Amino acid sequence: MSGDSLDYLEYRLQELGEKILRRSRCPEHTAFAKHLLKCYEAALMLAKVWGDDCSPGDEMDLIREAIGPNPILVQTIADARAAADKLRDELEKVND
Repeated sequence: MSGDSLDYLEYRLQELGEKILRRSRCPEHTAFAKHLLKCYEAALMLAKVWGDDCSPGDEMDLIREAIGPNPILVQTIADARAAADKLRDELEKVND
């Protein structure tokens, strides 16, 4: 059972998104609710992948859609900077 791989918590995201959407009175609330529902869809697919009901990678498009490109770029840049710092430190040790 795929939902079990995330303890069915993805359904709480769905419930929360739907509840906020029903009570929404402004664009910010609506946008937030829709974001939560995208997170639910991504988490559901991830649970299916981890539960071996879908192939690894099937979740990636939904995750990218839920978080958008900017957080991925920010994380990639942070990882690259950390690697560059580590490389710089190692090169300094060799040059000393």
